Amino acid sequence: MLLLILSIPVLAHSPSQVLLAYDNTNQTLNATVTHTSTNPSHYVREVVVQKNGDDVLRKEYANQTAANTFSYYYQINATAGDILKATAYCSISGSRSAQIKVQ
Repeated sequence: MLLLILSIPVLAHSPSQVLLAYDNTNQTLNATVTHTSTNPSHYVREVVVQKNGDDVLRKEYANQTAANTFSYYYQINATAGDILKATAYCSISGSRSAQIKVQ
């Protein structure tokens, strides 16, 4: 049992990449997350979106839609110059963030 407990942190990892794109016409933020896991209990559990440093969306998930790379779409009202940041949190350990400036 001790071996299993010591192995869990080694197997856990944060998302390896978050890529963002913003669609001005539809006011939609596309967050593409890479988090490789085939273990159902190891997934992206939450994504938090900030606009200009303020939380504007917090979405929790019970699983991830693919074992490697997947996309989430969020309705976020933004104008040119706004900074959008998305942080994806692993259900076990770690997180990864990305940000873009709306054009």
